[in-house]
Parts: sequence; structure tokens; C-alpha cells
Amino acid sequence: MLNKSIKLSICVFTIVVIAVFFSCKKEDSSTNLQIETENLESALSMDTALHHAQTYHDSVVYAHTHAPAHQAHYDSIYHHYDSTYHHHHIIYHHHDTVHHHSGFHHSQIQHNTHDTLHNHHHSQFH
Repeated sequence: MLNKSIKLSICVFTIVVIAVFFSCKKEDSSTNLQIETENLESALSMDTALHHAQTYHDSVVYAHTHAPAHQAHYDSIYHHYDSTYHHHHIIYHHHDTVHHHSGFHHSQIQHNTHDTLHNHHHSQFH
């Protein structure tokens, strides 16, 4: 009888340990999904901000030669989208932009595009 109760206790204990293990495993996968979703949103927002920054940089170029009174307006919008890019870049890297990880959604191409546009804009207009 004592032997049977020990076996039953061991079985119950094993089932409890397995249940706890699998319940903890679920939280990790949902956390990874949340991080991946945040990364995707930030990467898409960076692409959008780069697109708008390029558009308004072109508007600054056009205003510089054809409508100088509008140049400051378009320049301020360019800087707004440049700031938006930086904001989402920081979110993507979870506030650690010193140690860049190459993610699936965010690549060196975005960095190069941003850096080229930023350098061109500042060398031409500032």
C-alpha cells in the first residue's frame, strides 16, 4: 500500500512539473511574437519615414530653385520625418542602437539609405 502511494505521488509530481514547464514555454513564445511584431511595425515605420523624408528632401531641392519662400517649410517637414525614422529605429533596437543586430525586417540598406539622404541633405542645405 505504501509503495502504491509513493508511485502515485511521483506520478502526480511529474505531471505537475511537466504542466509548469509547458505553461512557462507558452509565455516565451508569446513574448517572442510580441517582440517580432514590434520589430515589424518599427521596420515598416522606418521605411515609411524614409520614403517621406526622401519626398520632402526632393521638395526642398525643388523649392530651392523654383520657390525659395517654401524651402523652410519643406525643410521642417523633412526633419520631422528624419526624427520619425530615428524614433522607430530606437524602438526597433529596444533603446540599444550602439549594438546593431541585423534583423529580418531592418537591414543595412535602411542604414545606408538614411545616411546617404541625411548627408546629402545637410551638405546641400545646412
